[in-house]
Parts: sequence; C-alpha cells; structure tokens
Amino acid sequence: MYLRKAKNVFKYRKTTLSAQVEKSSRILIIATFTILSFLAAIHLYIGSHTNAKGYVLKELQEKNDLLYQQSKILEKKIIEAKTFTTIEENKKTEKMDNKELKDVTYVKNNNVATTKR
Repeated sequence: MYLRKAKNVFKYRKTTLSAQVEKSSRILIIATFTILSFLAAIHLYIGSHTNAKGYVLKELQEKNDLLYQQSKILEKKIIEAKTFTTIEENKKTEKMDNKELKDVTYVKNNNVATTKR
C-alpha cells in the first residue's frame, strides 16, 4: 500500500537517454558560466579595491613626507628661538666687551691676517 501511494505522489516521467544527456549538458554549461561569472566579478572587485587602497596609501605617504618636512622646519625655528633667548638671558653676555668694527681682524687668503679699520 505504501508503495502505491509513493508512486502516485512522485509521477516519474520517462525520458530518453539523449534527452537526459542534452539536459545535463545544458545544466553543466549554465553552472560553468555562472561560476566563471561569479569568479570574474570577485576578481574585478578585489582588483579595484586594491588599486583604490594603493592610491590612498600613496596620497597618505606624500602627506606624511610634507608634514615631516614642516616639522623639521618648525623644530629648527624652535631651536633658533631657544638659542637667542638663552643668549639674551645669560648674564655673561652682558659682561662681554663690545668691540668696535675697526678693531676686528679678518683671516683671508690662506692665513694672511688683515685688520679692518
């Protein structure tokens, strides 16, 4: 009895072998095309994503170089400002003699001394 009910539920249609081969080959072609399309889409997505990251990375490196140069310039200005402030605040500089320009000696032409008066 159970077998008779199962036969009624699943009506199996008989097909020829050539029809089954044709149907299977179509399914195989469609499945292959679908898989290849999916893989191509993934490849394009990853490739474009990688290029975009490379472009952003290059821009950030250029910005980093620019900021590094600016920081070096600012460090130099800070050092110069500290040096002048230290010289001005130092008590020894006030005690130094101020020489007139006429008493200054310059060295020229391989250790030949000349006096500017």
